[in-house]
Amino acid sequence: MSRVVKKQKIADGTYLLELEAPEIAKKIGPGQFVLIRPKARTEGICLPVGIVKRNTISVVVKGENSKVLASLKSNDHVSDIAGPIGNQTSIEEVENVVFISDSYGIPSIYNIAQAYKDSKVQTYIIIGDKSRKFLYWEDKMKEITNKIVICTEDGSRGHRGTVPSNLRNILSDSQFELAIVAGTPSFMHEVSKFTRQRIKTKAVVNPLMIDPIGLSGTCRIRVDEKIKFATIDGPEFNAHSVDFDELRERIGRGFE
Repeated sequence: MSRVVKKQKIADGTYLLELEAPEIAKKIGPGQFVLIRPKARTEGICLPVGIVKRNTISVVVKGENSKVLASLKSNDHVSDIAGPIGNQTSIEEVENVVFISDSYGIPSIYNIAQAYKDSKVQTYIIIGDKSRKFLYWEDKMKEITNKIVICTEDGSRGHRGTVPSNLRNILSDSQFELAIVAGTPSFMHEVSKFTRQRIKTKAVVNPLMIDPIGLSGTCRIRVDEKIKFATIDGPEFNAHSVDFDELRERIGRGFE
C-alpha cells in the first residue's frame, strides 16, 4: 500500500496526488508511468508521473476514469501501485523542441520537457483547453522552457481558440526540429494533422490499461498498420503513424 502524502486541487475537476513510492521514485525516468489500483477490487489506472521527489511521485487525476482516485484524501492509502511502466524518453540530439498539450497531457510534457532542458535543448511549450479553469502548472513550466504559450477556447487566458486552430499563427515564424504532443486522442490527432509535412512529431500515448505488462491487450494501438502495446513499446510513438481514429473509438469518451 502507498500513502497519499498530499492531495491538492490544482484546476477545475483536477487533483494532484503525491504518493509515497520510494522505490519507484529511484527508478522512474521521463515519459514513464505507473499503474495505480485505488482500492481492493477496483481496476487499475495508468497515469504519467509528473513530479518526482526523493521518496514520492506525483500524478494528476481528472476525468471519468479517475473518480475513485480523486475521492482519496491526504493520509489515505492506495491499494497497489506498480512501476515504472513503459520506456524512458529517448532524448534526441536536437537544438530545439516544441511541446504541445491539452490539460490531460500536461504531466507528460512537464516531465519530458524537464529532461530536454537538463540536456541543454531549447524548449517551447504550448498548452490549452476549453478555459483557464482547466489549466495548471503554468508557473512550473515557465521554469523549464524558453517560452510558453496558452490557448483557451473561451479566450479566458492567452490566445482564443483551440491549440490546433492557433498552431499556424503561433509557429509561423519558428523552425523546430521536433514536436512532442500529449493529451486526449482527439487532441493529438488534430495536432499531428498540422505538423505532418512540417515537423517530426512524437505522440505520448497513454491508452486504457488494466495491467502493466500488456497481457490484457487493452493498451494496444495501431501504428503503421501494426499492433503495438503502450506498456511495452511506448508510450512514445511516431504521431504521424498512429491510428487515432481507432484509438478514440476503442477507449470511448473517458479521456475526452
